[in-house]
This record gives sequence, structure tokens and C-alpha cells, in this order.
Amino acid sequence: RPRAWRPRVWRPICSAERESDSHYLQAPMSKHFYEALLVKKGPGPLSLRDKARIRSCAGPGAGNWLEARPVCHAMSLSNPAISVAFRWRFGLALVHDPSLRCACGKQIDREGDHFQRCMVGGHHVTRHHALRGATASLFRHVAVIQEERHASSIGTVHPEDAGLRLDIVADDGHTRSSTTYFMADVTITHPVSSNQAKLNRTSRLDGAAAQDAEAAKQRTYRRASRSLAMPFFPIAVESFGRWGKSALW
Repeated sequence: RPRAWRPRVWRPICSAERESDSHYLQAPMSKHFYEALLVKKGPGPLSLRDKARIRSCAGPGAGNWLEARPVCHAMSLSNPAISVAFRWRFGLALVHDPSLRCACGKQIDREGDHFQRCMVGGHHVTRHHALRGATASLFRHVAVIQEERHASSIGTVHPEDAGLRLDIVADDGHTRSSTTYFMADVTITHPVSSNQAKLNRTSRLDGAAAQDAEAAKQRTYRRASRSLAMPFFPIAVESFGRWGKSALW
């Protein structure tokens, strides 16, 4: 019997449908194993740190760097950087020399958590500025962006808010659209806290660290936002890659 004629686009469409069906079937299974892993009891249960790490790594956008194509310098990572990034994501030891100490004088832990929390040595400033620059470069595709402006230079604010510094301000001087007229501040937070109560929270709730960081930013800038009649967006990202809800608007 003669074979039925099929257009050339048939095979790609079928392949796409099979991939879609496969994803449709795998998604519930992945979610089941993910939840089972986090509530595992008995022999070999996960530590609170590992639970907080896994929840953060599973967040929206946390793994996008794994699929990014190195088409430019900004999207490229060196071999040592890739090695550290993978070890950090998988919870493997980063430091093997117990004699190493931080600039603050404290001993460096194997997992590298101290570096994420320590405010000595300038590491947190460098990391913050890198995030601010990357975020501002993305916003410049849709708005006129200025970096590091004091609230008092934008308009009239409460005297206590005059010294507030904003990482990103979008204002072209004409339109007042919510997509081209806003202010934002970025922050990086570590879900593995030295505070036991906070660690318990981040190990139980997805995105708890980013949520707390966003709430802190809102408390700081809420009054200035109202005085200036300018929308404010806190952009929080966890050190394992999960973005806060406000950053995904």
C-alpha cells in the first residue's frame, strides 16, 4: 500500500508533542521526589543547611546559568568559576585547608557560608555592585536608568529619608508609566543563617530568605516611595540563585 503523505513539518511537530507530553508526565514525578527528599526521615536525613540549599536551588531562575550560552563575556565563566559554582550548588566542600581564616579573623568553614554572611573584606560590596550593574543593564532596554541616587535628589521626602540611597531609578523626565518610572534596590541574601530560628524557617519554606530580604527593603523605602509617588521594587536574590517574587514581576 502506498504510504500516506506527510508534510516535512510533521516530524518536528510530533517531536515537540512528545517532549511536551514527557515534560507533562515528569513534572509531577519531579515534584514528588523533591518533596519526599525534603521531608525524608530515618537513616541519612538531610541537614537543615541542605534543605535550605535545595529549596533555594530549586527556585525560579536559580538554574538559568546552567543553560546560558556563552555568547559574550558577561555570560561566560572561567573553568575555576564553573568548578566553584557547581560545588556550591551541589553542597560540596569549597575549602579544604582548615588553617585558612577570613579577613575578620574567623576560621573559614568548608561550605563557604561564612563568606556569604561576613561584612568584612569588601566581598559583599563587590557582589552587590555586580548584581546592581547587571540588573541596571537589563532595565536599560526598556527605560532610562540611573544608578545610585539619593532619595532627596529625586524629590521631596521625609527628613529621615533624605540620605536613603537607591540602587536603580527609572525616570526619563516625561512619562509616569509603571514600566518606565520606578525605583529599585538590590540585595543578596544567604538562606543558611547562623540564627537557628531563621535557618529553621528557610529549611521549611521556599524562598523564605528572599521574602525576608524584600520585606526589609520595603520597610526601609516605603515612606520615600509614598512621598515621591514612585513605585518601589525590592530585587532580592538568594546566594544559591533563587529570585524573590518582586524580582519576577
